Amino acid sequence: MSESDAISGKRICFVSQSFVPYPGGVSTYLYDLGKRFIKDGNDVTEVCFRPPGADYHEIIDGIEVYRIPKRIPSMEMFKGYGSFKDAIYKSFHLMKPDKGFDDLLVEDFSDFFRFNRLVAKNILRIHRDKRIDILNVHDFQLLMLGELLLKLKIPKIFTWHIPFYREVDPHIRKWVGAKLNYYDKVIFSTEEYAENAIATGVEEEKVNVIHPFVNTKVFRPGAKKYDFRKRYNIPDDDKIVLCVSRIDPIKGHETLIKAIPFIKKKIKNFKVVFVGNGSISGKVLKRRGEKKKKIMDVLKKTGVKDDVIFTGHIPLEDIPTAYDYADVVVLPSNVEAFGLGITEGMASGKPVIGSSVGGIKTQIIHGYNGFLFGRGDSRTLARDIVAILTDRKLSDNMAERSLRRAKEEYDLEVVYGRYVGLFKEASFLKIKCIVLDFDRTLVNPSNPELDEKLKESLIRLRSRNIKLILASGRALDFMLDFKTKNPIWDAIVAENGAIVYFPQTRNTTRINEVDGKRICGVFSNASFPVDIRDSTVSVKRRYERRIRQILDSDGIEANIERNVDDIMIMPRNVNKKAGIRMALGELGIEPKSCAFFGDSENDISMFTFPGLTVAMKKAHPELKKQADEVLRTDIPQGLITYLNSIEKKIKAG
Repeated sequence: MSESDAISGKRICFVSQSFVPYPGGVSTYLYDLGKRFIKDGNDVTEVCFRPPGADYHEIIDGIEVYRIPKRIPSMEMFKGYGSFKDAIYKSFHLMKPDKGFDDLLVEDFSDFFRFNRLVAKNILRIHRDKRIDILNVHDFQLLMLGELLLKLKIPKIFTWHIPFYREVDPHIRKWVGAKLNYYDKVIFSTEEYAENAIATGVEEEKVNVIHPFVNTKVFRPGAKKYDFRKRYNIPDDDKIVLCVSRIDPIKGHETLIKAIPFIKKKIKNFKVVFVGNGSISGKVLKRRGEKKKKIMDVLKKTGVKDDVIFTGHIPLEDIPTAYDYADVVVLPSNVEAFGLGITEGMASGKPVIGSSVGGIKTQIIHGYNGFLFGRGDSRTLARDIVAILTDRKLSDNMAERSLRRAKEEYDLEVVYGRYVGLFKEASFLKIKCIVLDFDRTLVNPSNPELDEKLKESLIRLRSRNIKLILASGRALDFMLDFKTKNPIWDAIVAENGAIVYFPQTRNTTRINEVDGKRICGVFSNASFPVDIRDSTVSVKRRYERRIRQILDSDGIEANIERNVDDIMIMPRNVNKKAGIRMALGELGIEPKSCAFFGDSENDISMFTFPGLTVAMKKAHPELKKQADEVLRTDIPQGLITYLNSIEKKIKAG
């Protein structure tokens, strides 16, 4: 991520049930994310629950931590709160809650509400002391903060960390959806969960997908810190099948154990190693104890106890070593929110196998970096493990692809960039100008007429003192005709930045006009079709080699950009960014106060501005990578929905 894309000087407040040094996926998630925001010059506060004996206030690696409340409330409140949140957890993991939803509302909701209200009061106190800029609440335990902090006029973002299935009891699902709508933005870990949330009633413009991340500097090939084989008495010639997963009814340990007899028919020397909290003899929660009894029963029935190792809990800093020793990483979950065990395995450069559920099927491309199998299908799982352990070339290829995929999609830096984009997007109150590309962003090129509802959205934004700039690769004459039909623009950038027109003053400015005329003159006698404009030339992409030959032979320095099927030739130092910069300077607006919308390669230059960048649903892949946000719906409706959300946020402020 470039410096222009970053945010700095913001006071960011994360809220979660737990935080380091107490274990948990969300704790580690926020610790790494918080440190990354601090690195860019932001102030990070973490608000979490206070376990008995923990300090109320401390600083951890620059993160200011408030563990609340100062005084632990009665255990009776904890009981009702715990019962209600446990019902949400079980429901969204497709397990039957201990109580029906109506009984929960009567018996336990008041404690859940009181606990959330207690957290809300503490956040307001912190806000009075240090003025929070962005609030990011993590997971369902604190779901009600959006509603309780409704009058707090700052961006409020919710990150949902558990599954979101349509099969969940509709009463609970709709209740949760209604609470999520009190937030400005809601983050889900997969497209499936996002779509299910929208179908439930969560407003589409609020829904975003940001995958969980892995720190590829920690989880990496060659991360050995100790002799894993020696510690757990694994022979040197045994293959290691690794599963890193807590002991829990949803994690499917028995599926992997049941696969062992089938594996043994093909491979003799291997060990299945389970890494996770609660050793077989350890003291754990009741349901984990029941789960362990079930696992022990399966071990006894299958007769494979000697082929299985349970390490119990191992320190976080030791886990990368376990991955580094593995030959294949398996996650056989029955239900899974995302499956960080797969993410960590990929980052460690290992082939991965997982059940086709939740976020696992997002991470594994079947046959590419690993294999997917049906939930509970031990025979297929065994076949896939054997395939990887007996085919070195297959294993090496999948391992290489896993590592590449982890770095490109799930690295901390990638996910951090997406959070930065979303935080910028949520800060709509500071937007003073909307900059729109023309073809495939504002209009359909085959019928370049402005949709009436889209026009109404733009007019409403302009009535709220939002400036509108239209930026296109088309000729100035065409854009002036369009302006006449739609007189709503404060500036028009034509010919890919070479010409800027200001309707209010009727002034026209050309950038590097001399070179522009020279370029047009050189191509006036070309032997292939060219579109010569005022200062630029457009040619089909198939003539790119001949274009470059002509420019080289005449000694002309030009800027060449691709735009779908065309090549655009402009004077040096001319592109959309240059034209937009001139327009913004005339209007007295800083780029960081703008929202930029585009779809093609010639929009990449304007996406390097420090403002909010939004790519269309069908935008060029490179532009999508650079964008802060990608629309979920085609034009015009996707753009209308997004602009309306900007207006709503401005109106609310």
